[in-house]
Amino acid sequence: MAGLPLIKLAAMFVKQISKPIASRMKVEASRNESFADICGRAGQVSHQIYSRINIIASGYRIVGVKPLPHDAAVTEGITIISECIMYTVAGSLIIYEYSRNEAKNALKAKVAAEKEAIFRADLDRKFSELQSMHSKLSERLDVIESRLQKIQTNQSIEPIVKPPPAMSWLSRWHPFSSGGKMESHHHNKAFNVETERVIEPPKS
Repeated sequence: MAGLPLIKLAAMFVKQISKPIASRMKVEASRNESFADICGRAGQVSHQIYSRINIIASGYRIVGVKPLPHDAAVTEGITIISECIMYTVAGSLIIYEYSRNEAKNALKAKVAAEKEAIFRADLDRKFSELQSMHSKLSERLDVIESRLQKIQTNQSIEPIVKPPPAMSWLSRWHPFSSGGKMESHHHNKAFNVETERVIEPPKS
């Protein structure tokens, strides 16, 4: 994570700068009585709390806690105040880094959601197009099938020019009723000419 190095740097910063701040606060406490009183009260409160916790943890009953001398209380208060300031700064940095990471994650999630929405919309559009094409193809196939059924049931496929019917040589001759003669009529369809041929019976 990107925030982890910043947290480590903040912890190192607190450790390195707490001592110089405490030294500076000691100098200011020696010059300013009001500030010294504030640090002394903070030191007494811290001493009371820590002492009571230690007594309870040791299993003894709390009767009373002896207050610290003024100088010790001022020193303890300065230490407490300097640590509070440094940890407040470090905590603020951590909270800021956490908020920044959350904002980045929220932005990434938003971008991913928008991309997914665009992708889904594109898929829906393509799917609707495929459905439309499928319906059109189905309609065309239905029309083709109906036409094929009509052709198979109601229509007959014939050539445009019919070939002439085959004629045997026997079909050209037919008996003639009078005289025992046989007569042939040959019809030429191309010239529409009728020819006749008479065959005499053999003499006895």
